[in-house]
Amino acid sequence: MSKSIIKIKSPGLLSTIQDLGRYGFQHLGIPESGAMDKFALRVGNSLLGNPENAAAIEITAIGPSLTFLENIEIVITGGNLSPEINGTKVPQWKNILISKNDQLTFGDIIDGFRSYICIKGGIDCPEILSSKSTYLKGQFGGIEGRSLNENDIIFVNENQNNLQLSKELPIEYTHPIYGKHHILKIILGPQNYSFTDNALSTLVESQYKISLDSDRVGYRLEGPVLEHKDKPDILSDGSPPGAIQIPGNGTPTILMADRGTTGGYAKIGTIISTDISQIAQASPGQTVTFQIVSQEEASTFRITQEQIFVDLGNDPSIMKSEKQKLVHITDNKSNLRAFTKNGLPLTSNEDLSLSSEKLFRTTVTTKKTSYTFDLDVREIE
Repeated sequence: MSKSIIKIKSPGLLSTIQDLGRYGFQHLGIPESGAMDKFALRVGNSLLGNPENAAAIEITAIGPSLTFLENIEIVITGGNLSPEINGTKVPQWKNILISKNDQLTFGDIIDGFRSYICIKGGIDCPEILSSKSTYLKGQFGGIEGRSLNENDIIFVNENQNNLQLSKELPIEYTHPIYGKHHILKIILGPQNYSFTDNALSTLVESQYKISLDSDRVGYRLEGPVLEHKDKPDILSDGSPPGAIQIPGNGTPTILMADRGTTGGYAKIGTIISTDISQIAQASPGQTVTFQIVSQEEASTFRITQEQIFVDLGNDPSIMKSEKQKLVHITDNKSNLRAFTKNGLPLTSNEDLSLSSEKLFRTTVTTKKTSYTFDLDVREIE
């Protein structure tokens, strides 16, 4: 069951319905889509007690004007686009109680580029290929596969009995400040061997400007060219989010949520998962530089970010199924959390081998210390 909750008075520049994305269909040529800044969406939903994957409104640069048709609770996260309720400024990254007939509007860009309007219960619209996300080029998902229009009605899931209670962001965490220059941490590859040593040094020593020709598919950068050892073409392979693709003209393109599922140009590096939200909040004309990190360092950044959701009690690995259990490593003094080499909490639905042939590089963290070791899981109870 669902009920109407919002009427769109003015849609803004580009407002779409997005969840965390459409996974498992890239072999069919269908990209993941979903929120450009998945961290902001996850936090907003977590504060409301929603599932992290609940659909919300993603707004870009110029926000919409909305009328609420019922009392409801919302959270606005992501970039600061000067949100106001009935002409009064309202806080972001914090729960807001909305009354029937309240008007939500946006003004100037203060910081960032995209905001998320998360609603208690999550937006209700048809799921297509296991997601409510709008894929604009494919013209499906969200509302008729398009951006929001004037007079559109947004529905919310009416059955909220299974939702968690609303929460507050722990006091030790502060919301992101995006700024106008973005330092992006990257892991080299998968085809860094296709580039000259000079190209690799140029990448990390240069500043690039985000082109006006940037969108949900990718961010084109303007700056020093990067030289291939031979030709730029490769056998087409998968395109991960945040991949830095270098075509024949030597100028980088960062692949984003609506990217093609495969690509035939060499990729010199890939932005680590925690920094994709940073580039998603960058606007044309702003600048970026790149910093190379190791996979171990990237995992540490991911673990630190995931701790926010653990502290909010909205651990995604627990939400998928009540039958899942976190693996706890006990030292007779405290229970420590275990994470996979990808920085995700280690749960019983991981691809665990019952033999000793597969080891997991596991990081166990306390508030002040991290321990890394190989974990051989032989049996799941």
